Amino acid sequence: MIDFRVFSSHLLLAGQSVLTATVLAAAIVLPRVGDPVLMLPVTRQAARDLSGRLFDGKTLVLGAGPVSGSLVIKPTGDPAWRAFIAMGVLPLAYPESLCGEPDDG
Repeated sequence: MIDFRVFSSHLLLAGQSVLTATVLAAAIVLPRVGDPVLMLPVTRQAARDLSGRLFDGKTLVLGAGPVSGSLVIKPTGDPAWRAFIAMGVLPLAYPESLCGEPDDG
């Protein structure tokens, strides 16, 4: 017979560790208001849907992202991130230091 009382504290500690790691990861990768966002489509259809949805005048597109089909944007308002996730696009925080300098020419 297994005594579950022995494992309960270990399982609780493991569960708390996973929850802490999840919250920290979310705090790092979730976009903040006013900061650039990397829009990373998961499928080709999501990439097509993304480009049509972003060029509506409400979002400043900074350029192509580092991954094929991705875009770096700067939202002017509070975008509905859940809608992007539902269509297969991951909005990730993108540090301004990675955005590069604007071209003069």
